[in-house]
Amino acid sequence: MRKICTIWLLLLFCSPERKNPFDPKSPYYKPPAIISGSVLSIKRKPISNAFVFLEPENKGTFTDKEGVFYFENLNKGNKKIFVQKENYSPCSISFYLKNGEIKELNFYMNGLPIIDTPKLYSVHLSRWWPIEDLYWAEIKTSVSDPDGFVDIDSVWFVIDEINMSLTMEYNPDSQFFFKKIPSESLPSGKLDELIGKEFSFFAKDKQNGIGKFSPAYIFRIIEEIPQPISPSSYDTVGPTPEFIWKRFYTYYEFTYKIEIYRLNSGYPVLLKSIPGFAPEDTSFILNDSLNAGDYYWRLFYIDNYGNRSISKPYVFYVQ
Repeated sequence: MRKICTIWLLLLFCSPERKNPFDPKSPYYKPPAIISGSVLSIKRKPISNAFVFLEPENKGTFTDKEGVFYFENLNKGNKKIFVQKENYSPCSISFYLKNGEIKELNFYMNGLPIIDTPKLYSVHLSRWWPIEDLYWAEIKTSVSDPDGFVDIDSVWFVIDEINMSLTMEYNPDSQFFFKKIPSESLPSGKLDELIGKEFSFFAKDKQNGIGKFSPAYIFRIIEEIPQPISPSSYDTVGPTPEFIWKRFYTYYEFTYKIEIYRLNSGYPVLLKSIPGFAPEDTSFILNDSLNAGDYYWRLFYIDNYGNRSISKPYVFYVQ
């Protein structure tokens, strides 16, 4: 009986030496470290759903709606964190993490300009004088930026095949960046040179971040000239004239458009632009009355890419 009591006393008052580094009561305990942080825009707004990746642990996580991320139970050592988010410049940081350290980090990401799908189309304008027709290309696109429109510095496009780079100008009325390319400005002097060539678009912000869009193309030049029939040649008409034209036959999809101009002291002022006539349409009666005076109208062919051919001006008088 005495031996049994002795053994129980030894178990109660003796314990093995604690050498487990994961045991908080061990003298060898190394407390784990923590990394927490926030991902913000340069405007100090939280960026949610940004991907945060930690090396060498090869752990990844996404920021919450407040832009916050968190890694725990980390060992000491050299670390590197990468942060990525679509339409933002990626960023990273390297540092040494100590045992038990709570490391707090903030990342400020620059939002990159976002280029909307550009619109590229050719224009063929017929005229009475000079007799040579005019050709040009119109290029336009809208650009936004996660950090606000004021952060956009410049927009341009490049046509590598003809070694051309052109800056686009912003039009506050249409809210588009725009560029006109006259045929005479091209190396060959002909607009055909642009057909099928790859356009690459670039937008730079004030932090030198670059947004890109490519490829984009001009697909067609409409060589056929629209043919108005009436009114023309200074015809006298009533206040609601009927506009008549010759039907256009082609293999591709297109619509007609009419533009009506009032001549004020010889200067044209656009009164009406009426798009969307079907290929089988050949006439249109104006519903709104025109005041007495001199006018002219033009007829357009416009394909589904926006390429267009424009008739000569046909003059008429409203009595």
